[in-house]
Amino acid sequence: SFTSDSNTKFLAFSTPYVADLSSNSHTITTSGDPVIKGISPFTHSGYSSSSHGGSMRFDGTNDYLSATTTALGTGDWTVEYWVYHNDFSDNQIHAAWGSYSPAFYYRHTSGRFAFYSGGANSINSVTPVAKRWYHIAWVHDDSANTIKAYVNGKLEHTISSYTTNLSATNLIIGGDV
Repeated sequence: SFTSDSNTKFLAFSTPYVADLSSNSHTITTSGDPVIKGISPFTHSGYSSSSHGGSMRFDGTNDYLSATTTALGTGDWTVEYWVYHNDFSDNQIHAAWGSYSPAFYYRHTSGRFAFYSGGANSINSVTPVAKRWYHIAWVHDDSANTIKAYVNGKLEHTISSYTTNLSATNLIIGGDV
């Protein structure tokens, strides 16, 4: 199981129910019919809902989660998650704030994982494969004005001169645009 420290602003899906386990305890609202499935990149034995978390399963038809969270702002921040795509038939949101800016997502037209903010797309070099887990981390370094994209622990892309204030607080997980 994962634990939250004082810097964790949102922590979900390490339990068999939908909840934010950070000290903020943000309310998470489901839209459509997403469900928690007993699969994760960590499950190598039988699933037990009493002792395992799971993964949120979106069927691709108007499914997403939403929550009001803390804004990312201009300081240092990291957004990280595990993602598993059954297919790549459309743009697929991993996490987004505001009116999908910023958004961390799979971009169908390029076939790549992407970051969107203020109209600019910055796409890393990994071509994802369906039915495979990926750990993705987007790390903003305020003093360097960069966002670095890590896929499975490897630095894959750097966005330079990034100084945008990410002030939106409405988080969306899942969905397509």
